[in-house]
Amino acid sequence: KVGVFVGVATTDYVEILPEAGIEVDGLSVTGNSKSVLANRVSYYLALLRPSEPVQTACSSSLLSIHRAIASPRR
Repeated sequence: KVGVFVGVATTDYVEILPEAGIEVDGLSVTGNSKSVLANRVSYYLALLRPSEPVQTACSSSLLSIHRAIASPRR
C-alpha cells in the first residue's frame, strides 16, 4: 500500500535535452510534463495507490508530504 506524492517545480530536464544533442519532440515534452510525473513513477513501480504531483510555487515538497500523511485518513 504505497502512494506517490511528488513536489514538482521546474522542467530542468527538458531544458537540458537540446544541450545533450537530443531532439525535443512531442513525446519528450509530454513525457516530461510535471503533471504526469507521479503517475509515471507509479506505473513504472506497479503501484496501485494514489499518485499525485503537487505544484505550489515554493511549498511543493512540504505540501506533498502533508498530502501523503493525510492520504490514509481520506
